[in-house]
Amino acid sequence: MSNRKTLFAQLMDFLPWSTFDRIVARYHGNRAVRALPCAAQFLVMALCSEPVHRSTLADANERRDWRIHAEFAQRLIAA
Repeated sequence: MSNRKTLFAQLMDFLPWSTFDRIVARYHGNRAVRALPCAAQFLVMALCSEPVHRSTLADANERRDWRIHAEFAQRLIAA
């Protein structure tokens, strides 16, 4: 079996995850989260990279502060 990563995994390696973690901490994005932390939510929304129930994703999208993803997007655009 090949040890190569998928193209999606290679793209995700280039993202500034430490910046994402700081943004999540600023908005308390992972507070009281049981099933889907912010990083996993981002990956699912980016390319459905792992199976998640629609209701779990919908709940996460509804309860989390939208500014987490907006600020991260601005950081990616600025980079």
